[in-house]
Amino acid sequence: FSPFLMPHTIYENCTIFIPNYGEATISLELMSKHKVEHNKKGKFNELIGIEFIGMLQSVEFAIAYYVQEIERQRISLFWKV
Repeated sequence: FSPFLMPHTIYENCTIFIPNYGEATISLELMSKHKVEHNKKGKFNELIGIEFIGMLQSVEFAIAYYVQEIERQRISLFWKV
């Protein structure tokens, strides 16, 4: 799918699912796309940067809360090692 994503393209009326919130319809602009080598074995992932456009504040808060939860889980896993 990512070969079809072009930087500086605006994608409108995109539906995303946010855990503990539900679905939200958003518009976004793809700002950047970079290949990132994974474990130096020749496999690549892509890092995609986006900018949300005209998002409702409630959706913004839900996304921020979800990202904070992911960070807490990641830190918790780091300290268990």
